[in-house]
Amino acid sequence: MELLERFGVRVVRIPLVERFEDIETVTATVAEALGHPERGRVLNDAVRRRLAAVRAEDAGAGRPALYLRPGGGSAAAGTFVDAVMAATGLTNQATAEGRSGWTGYDLERFVLNPPEMLVTSFFESPDRSLRRAFGEHPAFIRRAAITPTVVNPARPKVKG
Repeated sequence: MELLERFGVRVVRIPLVERFEDIETVTATVAEALGHPERGRVLNDAVRRRLAAVRAEDAGAGRPALYLRPGGGSAAAGTFVDAVMAATGLTNQATAEGRSGWTGYDLERFVLNPPEMLVTSFFESPDRSLRRAFGEHPAFIRRAAITPTVVNPARPKVKG
């Protein structure tokens, strides 16, 4: 990036953010940098309306849910996953247990204290490495089979 800047290329650094409010700021910054501040405002307004509707719907109704990746990775307080779960009304089990950030989750804890709901990502990945041991363990498979699950695809399908 420094090289591009030395040659006079405008570089806009887009930070990794974990809160809806920060996403709004980044959206406005990028729209301004692209010369379309009004498009940024329109997009932010649409997101604000949709987020308000999701929060009002309270579909999660306080149900304990746990976000998991196939290697046992989880997300707790301070992550965007946690913010999304809270916005939908879910109680993030990892956060409720006092965890924060991107964290790991033990198979034993999952089996002994299962959530009412799972939110998963990357389970459809073709990767067959040891990093998938948690998600391919028979105890996880048995418990997950009887737990309502929301699948968050690793690569959302893009229409068009």
